[in-house]
Amino acid sequence: MHKIRREKIIEGTTIPGFIRNGQYFYINVDIYEDGMVNCWELADLKGVREKIDLEWLTPQVPDGESISVFGLGDYRTIGGSWKHDAQSYYDYITELVQQLNPGMHNIYEVSFAEKMKKEKYKIVESPYAQDFFVESEVGYKVVTGEGFFIFMKYEGIDYLVYLTVYKDGTIECQNAVFQKILKLEELEELFSNGTFFTELVEPTKITLDHLGDVVMVNGSYIIDIEDKYKQVLDIYQKLNKHPSLYDICRNRYYDYLENPTVENKEYLRKAYEVIPENERPRVAKTQAQHEDYIRILYTDQKREV
Repeated sequence: MHKIRREKIIEGTTIPGFIRNGQYFYINVDIYEDGMVNCWELADLKGVREKIDLEWLTPQVPDGESISVFGLGDYRTIGGSWKHDAQSYYDYITELVQQLNPGMHNIYEVSFAEKMKKEKYKIVESPYAQDFFVESEVGYKVVTGEGFFIFMKYEGIDYLVYLTVYKDGTIECQNAVFQKILKLEELEELFSNGTFFTELVEPTKITLDHLGDVVMVNGSYIIDIEDKYKQVLDIYQKLNKHPSLYDICRNRYYDYLENPTVENKEYLRKAYEVIPENERPRVAKTQAQHEDYIRILYTDQKREV
């Protein structure tokens, strides 16, 4: 039998949460209008209830534990004031599904057969959530974007916000308290004057969207604020189908392999070092290839053929 398949766009929203997997990871919990929820794995409402009961997904972090925020850093908690326990957090998720789908029509439930198929083929579904806003109701024209977490000082309070870069140059900074709309050209000053920041050198009270407030301080690693600004520019380039920093660096790498001159090595070094440090391994297809970048740029070793 010839096999075919189709994809369907399902809209939704996000709220923050923590994944407890060795340590605590701050994530966007993606909630869709069909009742499915992505918390590192796509689950129906029953499955989400089970993950909360197992404390895999949780709205709180115990004092003294570390919180890892992807692409931002690792922070040690000193004390938190949390808005939700397990039950109220689950209730909040179901309320959001009802807001997205007031009639609760076509709510998806994962069947036993589907669970068996996933186990058999070791499938873990974690679909990418596409950020967007509706530019025009006529024809439902949307503008897509991509974002990341960053700390933001707003009206004297420090927040962890989700910053979204849209294809048209619109920048959205949002959490439960406020939504700030900016333009791309405004960001350089805001990244340099401390409005956006990554470091918590001293214990700092941070508002974590719907979850509550927590006092945190720097942990084991912090991403440099300049690298986050570079990331904004790179996302904008990528959304507009211009060569990304990765594309430029890969091209310089292959140029050097074809013609290993001092000049091409310097072109490669500049292209490599402009990429945010924590993102540099992504330029290569494999770990071995990334090691080749390091060998070329920072050692005198000859390449083995």
